[in-house]
Amino acid sequence: MIDLILARETEAFAAMAKRMGITPWYIPSREAALFPAKAKFSIIDGQHPALRSQIEQGIAAVINLETDPKPDGLHSRRSGLNQVLAALLHRKKGMMLFNHRLVRENVGQQRALIIGRMQQNVALCRKYKVPMAIVTMAKTPYELRSPHDLQSFGTLLKMTPAECKAAVRVLGSRTSG
Repeated sequence: MIDLILARETEAFAAMAKRMGITPWYIPSREAALFPAKAKFSIIDGQHPALRSQIEQGIAAVINLETDPKPDGLHSRRSGLNQVLAALLHRKKGMMLFNHRLVRENVGQQRALIIGRMQQNVALCRKYKVPMAIVTMAKTPYELRSPHDLQSFGTLLKMTPAECKAAVRVLGSRTSG
C-alpha cells in the first residue's frame, strides 16, 4: 500500500511505515503539486480556483473537495464534486482522494458535515466510475493508519468492500515500474 505523508522523511516514519506494510510518499509542503517521479499523476487541492482547467490539462488526483466553508443547502450538500467534474475526472483518467486527516482533525458537527460530504462524493464517483483512494496525509508517525483501518474508513463512507480494497491499493497501480 502507498500512502501520502505531509512531512519530511525521518527514521521514525520509515520504521512505522515498514511495520504497517506501507510505502510512504513524502510531501514536505502543501504546495507540492507533483509527487515522486514514479507517480503518473499530480495532486490538485479541491479549493483551487482553477480546479476544472487543471483537471482538463491531464491526469490528476483531487483532494479536499469537502472543505468548502459555505454551509450546505437545505436539500443538497456542498461536497465540491458535481457531475461535470466527475465525468471530466473519468474522461481524463483522474482520481478522487479522500483525506482521512480531515475526519481525524475535526470534531462534532464539523466532522459529521465532512463525512456526509465524503459520502456524497463516493456516490458520484461510483456513478461516474472515477477511481477513489483513501490517504492519511499524516504529519507524525502515530497518525499513520494500517490498510485495514483505511478500509474500515471506506466502509464508513459507504464504499462497497471491493471499492474499499481498491481505494487502499489504487495509488500503487498509478506508478510506473
